[in-house]
Amino acid sequence: MAPGTQNPFPYPPIFILLLWPLSFMPYEAAYPVWIVGTLALFVWAVAATCSRLPLCLLGVIVAPASIATIDSGQSGFLAAALITAGVRLAGSRPVLGGILLGILTYKPQLGLLVPIALASAGFWPAFRAACATAVGLAVVATLAFGWAVWPAWFSMLPAYAEMFDQWTGTLRFMPTVIANLELAGCTLAVAKIVQALVALAVAVLVWRCFRQHSGRIATAALLVGTILATPHAYIYDLPMVVAAMALFIAARVESGAAFSLAEIDILILAYIFPALMQTRYLHQPVSAVPLMLFFGMILWNARSAPARQPG
Repeated sequence: MAPGTQNPFPYPPIFILLLWPLSFMPYEAAYPVWIVGTLALFVWAVAATCSRLPLCLLGVIVAPASIATIDSGQSGFLAAALITAGVRLAGSRPVLGGILLGILTYKPQLGLLVPIALASAGFWPAFRAACATAVGLAVVATLAFGWAVWPAWFSMLPAYAEMFDQWTGTLRFMPTVIANLELAGCTLAVAKIVQALVALAVAVLVWRCFRQHSGRIATAALLVGTILATPHAYIYDLPMVVAAMALFIAARVESGAAFSLAEIDILILAYIFPALMQTRYLHQPVSAVPLMLFFGMILWNARSAPARQPG
């Protein structure tokens, strides 16, 4: 992140706990440890869930969303790894899957749809493990930093929300519905209402998807739906969309179905649009369009995906 600008830290105290070990290193060491470590976790999760083909993994690493995350030093790789691996393991190894999803509470806005997916699929053991992990991390953070860290965080949130609403220069780096509407000239109040309606619709669709399936297609819907549902996401949160692409492609290849020209176009657009968002020539409110197209394509293909087996 640019050192000359204001970079607030609105995350809950459990994220301070996760980052704490990095404070014992100089910045020049902490940065590569963080980026290389979380990127490795992300690639590992994709390899275990989608494909171990070197070309696929290389595509994940050099994706524009991945480059943006490396450049900014943000936590997009960690979130994508946790949600991809957590959902994959929720049925077969519920405790481990739940622990991974519980750690995702370090960035709550990216976990909005996870409880819906787990409940819809009937992954209650994983749901309980995720809740226990979140509570456990909160307790450990309290013991490590003292109770005062929580009221300090809560008291900061309104000021951060006001600051966030006033930022307009960063809207073009946000692939969210609310940011696109603001760029299009809508008032903040109208944009918030539309964002809430979109989030509700996406939640219902993800619920239905996990109700019928719990494999790669459903997980892809969850990953893309997360960015559409949340009002607060930046370009460096998009590695989970890259994971969704890998999941979608792997599911289609496994089923033996051919890709249509429209599907190929949507996949290419979803892959490259994070790069277009960073150019000075594209300031139009269209960054959420590739996500909507990709989400719709996933739901369309979910109709023919294998049904989830009871139990």
